[in-house]
Amino acid sequence: MENNELNICIIFSKNYLAFARNLTKNFLHFHPKSKVFALLVDELKNEFDPQKEQFELVRIEELNVKNLKSFTFKYNVTELNTAVKPYFIEYLYNKYPEINKICYFDPDIHFYKTMTELSQLLDKHNFVVTPHTTSPIPEDGCSPSEVDLLLSGSYNLGFIGTRRNEETFKMLKWWQERLYDKAVNRIEKGLFTDQKWMILLDNLFDNVYVLREPGYNVAYWNLHERSNITKTNEEYFVNGKPLYFFHFSGFPMNEMELVSKYQTRHHLKNLKPAIKELFEDYKKGTLENGFEETRKWTYAYGIFENNIKISDIFRALYWDRKDLQKKFENPYKTSENSFLNWLMQPAREGSVVTNLMEYIYNSREDVKRTYPDIWGKDQMNVFHWACGSFRNEYKFNVYFSKNCTIEPSKKRTRINKHTILAKISELIKKLTGPKGHAWFYRQFLKFQELKNKKAESEKSKKFLKSIKNQKKPFGVNIIGYINAESGVGEGARGIIRAIETSEIPFSLYNIDQAWTRTEDKTYTNFSNQLPYDINILVANADQIPYIIKDIGPEKFANKYTTSFWAWELTKFPEKWQDRFNYVNEIWTMSTFCLNAISEKSPVPVVNTPIPIEFDVNTKYTREHFKIPENQFVFLFCFDGLSLIERKNPFAVAKSFAKVFANKTDVLLIIKCHNAQPDQLKELENDLRDCNYKIIPDYMNREEMLGLFNCMDCFVSLHRAEGFGYSIAEAMYLGKHIIVTGWSGNLDFTNTTNSHLVNYKMIEIEHDIGPYEKGNLWAEPDINHASEIMLNVYKNRDKNITKKGQEHIKENFNRKILGERFKSRIYLIKEKLEKAKIK
Repeated sequence: MENNELNICIIFSKNYLAFARNLTKNFLHFHPKSKVFALLVDELKNEFDPQKEQFELVRIEELNVKNLKSFTFKYNVTELNTAVKPYFIEYLYNKYPEINKICYFDPDIHFYKTMTELSQLLDKHNFVVTPHTTSPIPEDGCSPSEVDLLLSGSYNLGFIGTRRNEETFKMLKWWQERLYDKAVNRIEKGLFTDQKWMILLDNLFDNVYVLREPGYNVAYWNLHERSNITKTNEEYFVNGKPLYFFHFSGFPMNEMELVSKYQTRHHLKNLKPAIKELFEDYKKGTLENGFEETRKWTYAYGIFENNIKISDIFRALYWDRKDLQKKFENPYKTSENSFLNWLMQPAREGSVVTNLMEYIYNSREDVKRTYPDIWGKDQMNVFHWACGSFRNEYKFNVYFSKNCTIEPSKKRTRINKHTILAKISELIKKLTGPKGHAWFYRQFLKFQELKNKKAESEKSKKFLKSIKNQKKPFGVNIIGYINAESGVGEGARGIIRAIETSEIPFSLYNIDQAWTRTEDKTYTNFSNQLPYDINILVANADQIPYIIKDIGPEKFANKYTTSFWAWELTKFPEKWQDRFNYVNEIWTMSTFCLNAISEKSPVPVVNTPIPIEFDVNTKYTREHFKIPENQFVFLFCFDGLSLIERKNPFAVAKSFAKVFANKTDVLLIIKCHNAQPDQLKELENDLRDCNYKIIPDYMNREEMLGLFNCMDCFVSLHRAEGFGYSIAEAMYLGKHIIVTGWSGNLDFTNTTNSHLVNYKMIEIEHDIGPYEKGNLWAEPDINHASEIMLNVYKNRDKNITKKGQEHIKENFNRKILGERFKSRIYLIKEKLEKAKIK
C-alpha cells in the first residue's frame, strides 16, 4: 500500500542517542502516522534496547557499503555519519517500496510546527534543500563568514528532502560514489564531508527546490538575518513567519551562552528572550532523554581491537594512502601484520623515525623549517620532538613518553644508536599488541644503562671512584638565585616547591644576583654549605663556571651535580661546550630546550618542567591598579635583561594599534622592568593613538600575580621562548592566550587551548647578547596577531580558556612534577649507592 506520509531518517552514533530520542519524540508529536528511521553508525553492545525506542533502528552493517571496516576507519565520527547518508536513503527506498518521500534531518534538530508544507513541496520536486543564508553576512571578523560558507558549501546538509523516482536513485548513486572516499573535512583539498558535493546538485540533477523561507533550518549560520524570533500564543515566529525547525548544531550543553561551538558572532544574552527559551527547552529535553549517560558511551569505531584510541591523524594517513587501504582492509586489527603495528615501524631501514612520525613531519611546515634534514643530522631531533610533542598536541598517550631522557652520545656512535633503536623496533613486531614508543624508548635507555655499566666513560669512572667512601646523608642542595625577582629566580623557587612535595631533604644555597632586584622573601633559610651528595644548580650555562668559582670548587668535589638550563634557539652555542665539563647531567624545562641542548651534550639531558601553581591575593583588584571594570585588558610583561629583541614587545604594540586605535573600552598594559628609556619611548610612539598603560617598575610576586588576575588576555609575540612561564601562569588563571606558535611554549599551548600566531623563520642578522648571528628565530605575523586580538575581544570564548586552565592544572601541578623530580633524584641516589658498594 502506497505511503504518502512524510517519513524521515536520522543518523547517529551511541553518544548522540539522547539527541536522536529527542528529535524522534518531537517529530512524532506532529506526525503520529509517520515513521522515523534511525541509522546507528556504531556497534550496539547492550547499551540500549532498540525495541523500546520510538524510532526503527537500522545498523550500518545492513547497508550496501563495500569493505565496511576500511570505510569506517578512514573517516572520523562526523565524516562517517555524513558519508553513509546516500546509502541509508537508498536502503530505505529499496526496503520500503511503499514509501514515496524521505527527508533526512540531523538529530540535533527540533520541530516547532508540522512539516505538511514541506511534504507538499516533495509532491512537486525531486529534492528540497535549504541555503545557509539568504542575505549577506556582516564583515565583522567573526565566524562563520561568507568565506567559510564558500569553503563548506551553499546548502546545509543537516536537512535534505527527497522523493522516489529514477532521478533520485541516479543522484543517490552519484553521491555514494563520491562519498565512498571523498567525505573528509579537507578544506584545503576542496572537500567538506557530504555537504560540499551538494553545490553541484542543481547543476547535475533536475527539479531541485531551494527552500528560502526563514522558518526552515534556523541555526547559528543564519541568525544574523533570523534573530527576530518571537512567541505568540505558544507559537514561534521568525521575522513574522512561522518557525518550522531550529538546528541546534554544535549545541554547547554546558555553556549555552556560546550558542554553538562552531561560531563566534552571537551570545545568547544578546539575543531575544524567545531564542533563550528555545535553547533552555531544548537542553531540558535532551537531558531528559539520557544525555548525561549516553554521551559517555564508547564509539566502537574510535578504538583499535586492543582499545587504543584511534587518532584522526591515523585516519588521515590511512585516507591518504590507497596502498594501505588495500594492504590493511581491517585496520582495527592489532596483530603482527596490522596497520597499527605498521605505524610504529621505521620509515626507512635503520632509522628511528617511524612511518607515523614521517607522515606528521611532512604535514608540519614549522617542524620542517626547524629540522629540514630528517634523514640526516636532524633525525634524532625529529624523534625527540615526536616524543615530547605528540602526547600533548596529538593525544597519542600510548605511543610516546612525556618525559624523554637523552643519554650521552658522540657523533661517531649515533649511527650505531639508530641501528639499535631500529632493531628494538623490529622486536615490537613480535608482540601481540603494541606498547608504543614510550615502552620502546624506555627499553633503549635500559640498554644504554647496561652498556654504560660495562664501559663507562673516563669521566664517570673517575667521578664514581672519588665517591666510593663518601657517607653523607641523602638529600639535595638547591643552588640558585633564590631571592632574585627574575625568571631564573622563579625557576629556582619552582624547583624548591616541587621538591617540597617529595619529602626529600634539601638545603638552600642562595647566590646574589647583583644585576637585578633580590627582594623575594619566599625562602630565607639559606646555608653556606652543601651538605648533601646531590647538587641542583639552577643557573644557565653561561654562568656555571663563575658560580662554581665563587662558591668554591672544593664544595662541588665528590658530588653529583645536575644543572637546570634553558636555551631559546634550536642550536646550543659552541662557545659554551666546556660548560658540560662542570656537571654530571642537565635538567631543562621543555621539549624545545631538550632538543637544542641534547644535540651538543655529552651528559644526560632530562625534561623536568617547573610547576605552575599559586594563589592570588584578592586585595589586588582592578581598583588597586586603577583599571576600569568595563575595559577589556590585554597584557604583556617582560624583563629587559631577557633581551627586548627576543621578547618583542613592539610586535604586541603594533598589533594592538592596528585594530584598537581610538577605542576606550579596551586597554593594553605592558608591564616591564630593566627596559631602556629609548625602548619605552618607541613603545609609547607605537601606541600613541591607543588606550594603553606602561608600568616600568618592579612589582613583588604577589602584586604581579594580582595584575595577571585582572587581565582578560595575555599576548606574547616572542621570537623565541625556552618555556614561557608568564604564558603558563596566565593560562593557569584561565585567561585568553595569544602567542607565537613556535618554541618552548608549544609544550602547553596548542590550537585547542590558545590562539597561536603565524610566523616565519628569520635569520638573526647580528649578535644579540648570547644569540649569535646566523641562527634562526620566529618573526610573528602582526596582521594575524591583530586579527586574533580583535576576535578575542569581540567573542571571549570561555571554552578555549577553560581548556587551557584545565591543561595547566592537570599537567603542571606540584604533585605530578614533584613526582618527576623525586623519581629522577632517586635514580641518581641509586647510581651513587651502587658506586659506593663497588
